[in-house]
Amino acid sequence: MLLDRGSAVNAIDNEGRTPIFDAIQCDHPYLMEVLLHSGAKIDHLDKEEITPLLLAAKLGRLEICRILLDLRASVDVEDKRWRTPLHLAVEGKHRDLVELLQNTEEGYALIEREDIGQNRPIHAAVRTGSLAVTKFLLDAGANVIVKNANEHTPLHVAAIYGRFGIVELLLTRTPLVAYERDEDGNYAVHLAAKHGFTQVLKVILERTHQLDERNTSGWTPLTFAAGYNRPECVKLLIDQGAKIDSMDKSNMTPLFMACRGGHVDVVNLLLDAGADPGLCVTMHHKQYAGWNALDIAIDANQFACVQAILKSNMWESALRNETYENRVTVNTPLRKMISDMPAAAEIALSRCIQRNSAPRHAADHAITFKFEFLDDCMGVDETRSRLFGKIGAHESDMKSLLATEDIEHNNDEVTANSGGLKEHFVLDSPAKTKQNQVVKVHKMKRVHPVKEMVKYLFQQRGNKTVSLQLLNDREDLLNHQLVLALLAFKWSRFCFLYYGGLVAYVLFLCLFSAFMLQTQPPYMFYPEKNMTTVEICEQLRNTSTKAYSYHITVPKYGVLVLSVICLLLEISQFVRARLRYITLGNLLEVTIYSLALCTTTDTNWCMHETGLRAKWQWATGSVGIFLAWVNLLLFIRSGLKVGIFVIMFVVVMKTFAKFFLVFSPFLLAFALSFHALLANQIPFRDLKNAVVKTFGMVIGELDTNTVSEAISYK
Repeated sequence: MLLDRGSAVNAIDNEGRTPIFDAIQCDHPYLMEVLLHSGAKIDHLDKEEITPLLLAAKLGRLEICRILLDLRASVDVEDKRWRTPLHLAVEGKHRDLVELLQNTEEGYALIEREDIGQNRPIHAAVRTGSLAVTKFLLDAGANVIVKNANEHTPLHVAAIYGRFGIVELLLTRTPLVAYERDEDGNYAVHLAAKHGFTQVLKVILERTHQLDERNTSGWTPLTFAAGYNRPECVKLLIDQGAKIDSMDKSNMTPLFMACRGGHVDVVNLLLDAGADPGLCVTMHHKQYAGWNALDIAIDANQFACVQAILKSNMWESALRNETYENRVTVNTPLRKMISDMPAAAEIALSRCIQRNSAPRHAADHAITFKFEFLDDCMGVDETRSRLFGKIGAHESDMKSLLATEDIEHNNDEVTANSGGLKEHFVLDSPAKTKQNQVVKVHKMKRVHPVKEMVKYLFQQRGNKTVSLQLLNDREDLLNHQLVLALLAFKWSRFCFLYYGGLVAYVLFLCLFSAFMLQTQPPYMFYPEKNMTTVEICEQLRNTSTKAYSYHITVPKYGVLVLSVICLLLEISQFVRARLRYITLGNLLEVTIYSLALCTTTDTNWCMHETGLRAKWQWATGSVGIFLAWVNLLLFIRSGLKVGIFVIMFVVVMKTFAKFFLVFSPFLLAFALSFHALLANQIPFRDLKNAVVKTFGMVIGELDTNTVSEAISYK
């Protein structure tokens, strides 16, 4: 009726569509045919460049497509993505419609047409998973070797989407398609492993035997399966005999890729199959230079993967790796675990302890401690600081162990007697490295793992953001049996060095103190006269007066000899350690011995006869004796049981120094204000006195030196 009244059959809506599109959308072939006979445009384009035939093919309207084709609708049309009616029919899995379009005059040409991604209808059929449409296109002459923009053949697409039946069909029709590579050099077997389709992977392997084929990057199917967490595919490939430790161009193994992603199930499968976690990435890699599977698992914070490696049979191979940070510091997996994953470090240390099957109370009961990973600093000369380093409260634990156990040692074996029980400890020596490696590592900075434990514990103990569990893990790490055994073993071998050094230093300190106490300062002679040191010395010689109270030869020359010997030892340490020698403790010792040498050396014959010291010598002696007694704390801290209290004192002083640094602006602010307001008062008459007085007020000093008040006794 509307058509009879002259309604426009080509009227356009907001989408650029005419009424014929609505008829197709609602599947009314008769209405569409009426519109076409009434003058509707058969190849009208809407805003999306869709024609009626394209819309009908997309929706699968078989009868409508037949009518449009009978009325000479153009088959050679494309939408914005360059898809033809055949593409759309294939994507919709409309097998009968595909046959209808293929039987047209342009049918064969449509099979070879490409969309914007260079996909042909055969690619679309495989992607949608329609076995019937795929088989029809193959029967119609579709090319199986064709590639899209990603250089994917239909078999690649089938492997990506897991089309098992289509894979079998393609391999049956054209077996050579399995040997086509994509733009990354991947075969279909690589993509099947990557996307985790076990059945597809299995059928490809059965037909092609591409078990260890590599792509452009050197990845094998096992590398893909491990890196993308496909445990079923990994198991299949292992059962088929794939190389477990295949390496890509950067020497990354499947185990490395699995650890990087935290795929613990895959990691366990690979380790059970004999994968070596100690294989390292090439040294010129920008991000993972020299890393192994354990390194990447620690860096990725994958505790389960780290635990799996440490509990495997290849744990030693993983721990033996060394990496170099900024070409300065040597790092190892154990050090990384101490820093970032103390719970895992405890597992590693526990693996270094082995007990035989004999009962604990048996005579042949033995415990083997493997110190290879915990004590790997033997190639680095740190002398006393290495053997008796600043290890905090642990040193008292070690001394307690020694106090209760009588330890005998012979080479690398230690027998400990405790409470009537006898335990035999067999200590494994660190593994020797190659000569070229020793030279290389000797130039690097290597911090002892035990020192690392203490450092991170003290750093995080005052940090409120650190969890209590993490702090407990760090404390447990320091109290681990292997750590205590190492300290006890070293102490049993080298304690005589410590006590020998302590006795020598105490002797030096006593002689230096005796010299300073027996020698009178130069300002004590003739204070009423303004005389130089030379004049005082001549006056003393003329009057046969000595500048010391008692016989001073032994303290004087004892300090001289000990100072020279100690300085020579310090120089030898510097020659061996080079820049690593420069530490606060070493600089302090050099300063003390140098000041003592300057103080006790006679600058002329007159001073040799009288024993008088020059004013500058007395100043060096005053500073030297102060530093010498302070340095005694370093010896006490490193050896005796009271060392823990010295550590506590040092920590408190460091905290106070930080507090004072923050508080100093307030102190200066009050001092300036008091100086400005009370400059007529003696304590605040200048800025220096004002600062000193204000500081005294802060620490609690109360006095009445500026207040005068008359008191009446009446």
